[in-house]
Amino acid sequence: MEQIAVLFLKASVFGLITVTIAYHLFKHLGKKWIEVKFSERLEAYKSAQMRELEELKYKINTQFSRISKIHEKEFETLPEAWSKMQIAVGHISKITNLFQQYPNLDKMTPPELETFLSESKLLEYQKEDLKKSTNKLECYKKMIFWHDLGEAQKTVGDFHNFIALNKIFLSTDLQKNFSKVDDAVWASLAEMRLTEQEAGNKMW
Repeated sequence: MEQIAVLFLKASVFGLITVTIAYHLFKHLGKKWIEVKFSERLEAYKSAQMRELEELKYKINTQFSRISKIHEKEFETLPEAWSKMQIAVGHISKITNLFQQYPNLDKMTPPELETFLSESKLLEYQKEDLKKSTNKLECYKKMIFWHDLGEAQKTVGDFHNFIALNKIFLSTDLQKNFSKVDDAVWASLAEMRLTEQEAGNKMW
């Protein structure tokens, strides 16, 4: 009976030891498994965050690059627009100037008149008509006006087309100001043409 009790005691102790070892082993392995899983999920989260960060960086760089190119184009466009505007306004100022000076063609000798006409913008038939005119100065003023008006219209058209094609690269304020100048020079051209035509009709 005592032997059975001893055996039972030994078995109980062995079982307790086994359970204890199993518990500690499970506890240790379970902790490792949890740590591994947590580490895997952490790495996956970090990887996803990095991908999202890279995508955001790419979007920001793309937008910045686009904006930089637009501003770069504005810096290229603005001086050209300003130059074309000054040329157009200069031509308008020339033909609208009431105090333009002309050489007195009526007092020129025939050789002087020939030299002057050879360097002028008049067409050949206009030169012949002018030579026959009894008031050469007034005839020249009327003829040269339409040449100057044509040149002015060309420069104004060049300015207008440049602004129309490149206004996307200009700020809103610059677009408005250039458009105001564009409208003003076109209006001046139209008024000068109409005034000259009415004067010609009245004379006829």
